[in-house]
Amino acid sequence: MKKSFTLFSLLLVTLLSFNANAELWLIGAISPDGWDPSKGVQFTQVDENNYTLDLEVTKTGQQYYSLTSALAETNDNSGWDFIKPYRFGGTNLKVELNTETELEAGTADSPYTIFDKAGTYTFEFNTETRIIKVSLKQASDDQPTAFNGTIYITKTSVGNIWAWDAAGNYFDSWPGKDITTLETATVNGTEYYSFTYDHNSTNPGLIFNEGQDGPQTMDLVPVDKRVYDYNGGTTVTFTDLGDVIDMGNDVFILGEVNGNQWATNVGVQMATEDNITYTTDVTIDGSNFGYNYFSFTHKLMDGDQDWEALAPYRFGAASSADFEITNDVLNQELDLGPDGTSVAFKAPAGIYTITINMETRKITFTGTIYEPIEPSGVYVMGDVNEVGGWFANAGYALSTEDNVVYTGTIDTKGENEGYSYFGFTRGLAEGPDEWSRIAQLRFGPEADGDTEVTAELLNTAIPMVQGYATSFKIGAGSYNVTVDLDAMTLVINEIETPSPRGDVNGDGSVNVTDVTTLVNMILGVVEKDEFRADVDANGQINVSDVTTLVNIILGVI
Repeated sequence: MKKSFTLFSLLLVTLLSFNANAELWLIGAISPDGWDPSKGVQFTQVDENNYTLDLEVTKTGQQYYSLTSALAETNDNSGWDFIKPYRFGGTNLKVELNTETELEAGTADSPYTIFDKAGTYTFEFNTETRIIKVSLKQASDDQPTAFNGTIYITKTSVGNIWAWDAAGNYFDSWPGKDITTLETATVNGTEYYSFTYDHNSTNPGLIFNEGQDGPQTMDLVPVDKRVYDYNGGTTVTFTDLGDVIDMGNDVFILGEVNGNQWATNVGVQMATEDNITYTTDVTIDGSNFGYNYFSFTHKLMDGDQDWEALAPYRFGAASSADFEITNDVLNQELDLGPDGTSVAFKAPAGIYTITINMETRKITFTGTIYEPIEPSGVYVMGDVNEVGGWFANAGYALSTEDNVVYTGTIDTKGENEGYSYFGFTRGLAEGPDEWSRIAQLRFGPEADGDTEVTAELLNTAIPMVQGYATSFKIGAGSYNVTVDLDAMTLVINEIETPSPRGDVNGDGSVNVTDVTTLVNMILGVVEKDEFRADVDANGQINVSDVTTLVNIILGVI
């Protein structure tokens, strides 16, 4: 009985306290004081139960807030405990704009609204029905700019570090993505957590805290290339990345240059004598549909896919899309993009000298762009027929009547561990090593490696792709090949070579082993081959076939 009276007394005190206060405040992300239980933006009381508030909202997107009919005296856990009975909110409760939504009373959970524009919003709340309605009163002339960038957190920071944004891109529930689970980047010997915002968020955020019950920072707006250091409490220190990262004195060409592919740990190092001017000669083979793509970096990584860690050191063309090298821009100074960008240059097949001035951030291409070779037919290249190997100027020409379907016969000896390798080209170069001249003319299987022509692929249409330098591999034999340029397919049919007369065991030669096989067939030791065993072709298999076979071996007949 005493417990019931005590509980009733507490509820009565709470109710009387609210009626006596007759006040209402908004706290949270959109409040100027943030999440401070001792401060808030006060509503205007319209009548006994209805309250209204016009609030300037500068943070767009998904924002959490709460209503309270009392404020605490301190901004700590005891302050939050104090206002909990007076708070209105809800668990993951979305308050739609221009829609009446019922809040819960006495909850520590906060509702949220997605504010698609910055401006003045009107909040209307009825304390009896607990109905809230939020609507845009006046949009601001200056709307927030979307943020894209990478931030770094020192790995020596203490506590918990969360990244979040108002659009919910990084989390399904509060408090967001734990940055300490992300990859790290090493700069000047110091490890940092690296986190990239890349989705045009207008309200990305950071929160640092010492733990679930510890103090936390306000919602921080990140700045691109900024390094944050947190040592506990409610404050965080930071420096700009440009003041921290040592780009070093090296410059590497990254990408499809000199036979390389895109990898973070492979690059062509450019030569320098003064750490200002860098130069090197490169060969572009045009293997990527007539072009090669590349950019630059100050450093290479340990792993071949560590692109996030490499990002601050990369730079390329000062344009929004891949910049093409043509005869018109040869010998001209071109602008380089800033560090931390990755726009590529694209160059056609040729030989170039690349010169970079890191002081003026200019790049110059000199050299020769190869004149394209016009298609002149379809040629089989590789270990076939009289071609005898891989040479840019050698190939076996296929026949055609309509310049669409090309046919021919290829013979392979399988000298490379039982296989021969071949591909196709629409034209041949003048020299045996001028592969870059015909890179865009070559075609073959659409695969990362060589494609073996198995029995299942014979007599079927095999897809091919222009500009690929991969090959087919096939066993020894003779084959008919048909290339359809419209369908871009290859059909291969094996040509069966007839066995010589007297080749009873079918091994391709006629000798005494065939006599032994024939005798065993006559005696019934092995199954008869009616075609091969009838050596004299009289329709019967007997001793006269043995006599005929012996005479063939002796050269009598």
